[in-house]
Amino acid sequence: MILFPKQPHENVVDYMFLDEYLAAQKAGFKCHLIIPERIKDTPMSVGIKAPKFEKETNGIYRGWIIRSNNNYYTGFYHGLLDVNRIKLVNNPFQYKTAQFLCESYSHFNNWMIPSVFLQHPTKKMIKLATKQLKSLNLFVKDYVKSEPQYNKIDVRDVDGGMDILNSLKEERGDMFEGGFVLRPYVDLMSVEYRLWVYKGRILNEFWEKLPEDLPALLYKKIESFKSDFYTIDIGRYKNGQLVVIETGDGQVSGLKALSPEIFYNQLKKFVK
Repeated sequence: MILFPKQPHENVVDYMFLDEYLAAQKAGFKCHLIIPERIKDTPMSVGIKAPKFEKETNGIYRGWIIRSNNNYYTGFYHGLLDVNRIKLVNNPFQYKTAQFLCESYSHFNNWMIPSVFLQHPTKKMIKLATKQLKSLNLFVKDYVKSEPQYNKIDVRDVDGGMDILNSLKEERGDMFEGGFVLRPYVDLMSVEYRLWVYKGRILNEFWEKLPEDLPALLYKKIESFKSDFYTIDIGRYKNGQLVVIETGDGQVSGLKALSPEIFYNQLKKFVK
């Protein structure tokens, strides 16, 4: 089954997921609505309203990002499992592994943009990161997301850089996840691939051709990543070389330009 968030104060699917909801139903999925508190203040387990089953039933959540901080996803996962007997496709470990860049980096680091991870950055740490990354201009984010107005540091102004990090953390508020990621600020080509992977199968192969220069070893790494449902974003440097940007849990990653009908029709072939 697919669990979608309910529109606040209405017994209908959240309008942002209406097209997906209809496409999933058409593809043959049983779809149910849940009432997630909008993630910011209340643990997800408080807001669950889903059907209860006598036997354990597999499910996929498709909705808004759920925080790993404060064990929100853990509460959501175990609330559904213990109360509703619904087992989500990714357990808390798998969810965090895909969502937190620091968790997926070691698996894909040979193809990823070089990155440094800092919990409590200091001026000295930033300068050391600059040497390690060989760049004076750094892209910054937390372990999950960036904020456009606070995503770049010029290390020649390290005091200004510290201000940006503090502003980023303040802007993200209690949605701030883990720590800071520092990367060289690089220009990528406009082309970007979002690959959808379900239990080791790259679903994109069934609706489009993968990049012809996708290395065989990277392909195997994608298949063996420790998440049963995730996305991996791949871009290209200006010289055309492929680069892994980041991963994300497949339950909270956006479809972007992908047709919901194509996505759910292919997913249905592999979900059991």
